[in-house]
Amino acid sequence: MEERTAKLRQSEETSRKISAHAHDGLIMLDNAGQVSFWNQAAETISGYRTEDMEGLGLEAIFTDPEDWRLHREGYGSFQATGEGQVVGRTVELKARRKGGEIFDVELSVSALRIKDQWCALGIVRDVTLRKQSREALREAKEAAEAANKLKSEFLSMVSHELRTPLTSVVGFAKVIKKRLEETLIPALNLATDKQQRHLGQVESNIAVIISEGERLTELINNVLDLAKLEAGHFEWRMEQVDVTDVVFRSLEATRILFKRKGLTVEERVSQDLPRVRGDLDRLMQVLINLLANAAKFTEQGRVVCRAEVKDGTVVLSVEDTGVGMEPHELEHIFDKFTQIGDTLTDKPRGTGLGLPISKEIVEHHGGSMWVKSRPGQGSVFSFSIPA
Repeated sequence: MEERTAKLRQSEETSRKISAHAHDGLIMLDNAGQVSFWNQAAETISGYRTEDMEGLGLEAIFTDPEDWRLHREGYGSFQATGEGQVVGRTVELKARRKGGEIFDVELSVSALRIKDQWCALGIVRDVTLRKQSREALREAKEAAEAANKLKSEFLSMVSHELRTPLTSVVGFAKVIKKRLEETLIPALNLATDKQQRHLGQVESNIAVIISEGERLTELINNVLDLAKLEAGHFEWRMEQVDVTDVVFRSLEATRILFKRKGLTVEERVSQDLPRVRGDLDRLMQVLINLLANAAKFTEQGRVVCRAEVKDGTVVLSVEDTGVGMEPHELEHIFDKFTQIGDTLTDKPRGTGLGLPISKEIVEHHGGSMWVKSRPGQGSVFSFSIPA
C-alpha cells in the first residue's frame, strides 16, 4: 500500500512538473464548462492568474461571439458523449489578454473521462509571431511578384523600342557593304598602300557594325522571349510534331555556321521516331540554339546531332568536340546571363539567355534538359520530350 502511495505521489509530482515547465498553456474545463486547471504557461500567455480564471468559462478570454455561440450549443452534447466539433482538432482563435490586447492563439482540444464525467483539455499556443511572419512573407511574395511583373514589362517595352531602330542600322549597314563591294570598290583606282589600308579599315568597320548589330538583335530577341516566358505571355502552337523534321530543318538553318569553320556535322536519327506533341517553331528554336552553341565553341573536330527514343521519351542531343566546361561552370550553365569563359579578358560569345530560354521551353513541353561536359573534350547537351 505504501509503495502504491509513493508511486502515485511520484506520478502526481511528475505531472505537476510537466505542467509547470510546459511552454504551451494547459487548460482544463470541468463537465460544466468552467476552468478547473490553468498552468503557468497559460498565465504567461494570457496575463490571467489561476485564481482569476477558476470557476469561469473561456468566454472571458476568447473574443469571437460566433465561436462562443457554437461552444455553448455544442457543450451539452460534449457533457454527455465527450464528442464535439473541435474535439481532436486544432483551431485558430482570437483571444484577449488581461490588459485588453487582442492576439492570435492555436487551440487543440481533447476529451478526458474523469470520475465518470467528460472534461475538456485545451492546449493553447500563442501564434501571434507566426501569423505576423506568415503575413510578412505573403506581402513580400506579392511585392516580389509585382516587381518581377514590372521588370518584365519594362524589359519588353525597352526591347521593342530598341529593336526597330537597330533593325534599320543593321539593314543600312548591309546595304552599304553590298554597294561598296559591288559598285564603289571596282570603280576606285587605289594607287597607294595608304588608300588601300583606309578602304580595308572602312570594310572592317562596316563588318563590325553588322556583327555587333546582329549580336545586339539576338540579345533583344532573347530578352523579349524571356520577358514573355516570365509574364506567361509566350505564344504556343501545340500540335503533333515530326521530330525528324525538327532535326532536318534545324541542321539546314545552322549548316552555314559549321561550313565557315570547317567542322563536320553528323546526323544520327533513329528510324520510326514517334511524333511528339509540341510547338514546332519552339522545339526548332531549342535545337538551333544548341547547334549554334556547338559551332561557336568548337574550333576543330565534329558535331553530332542525335534523336532517339529512351524510356518513353524522345531525346535529342548535340555533341561537340569543343572547349568543354569546368564542373563549377556546369552548376550555373542554365542560369540567366551566364557566359562561359573569362568575361573580363575574352569577348562574350553569347547573350547568356539562349540556354535558360531553351530550358523553359523544354520544361513547358513536360521534358527536361541536361548537359555532360569535360574541359578540353567537348560537351553533350540533351533534352527530352514525352513521346
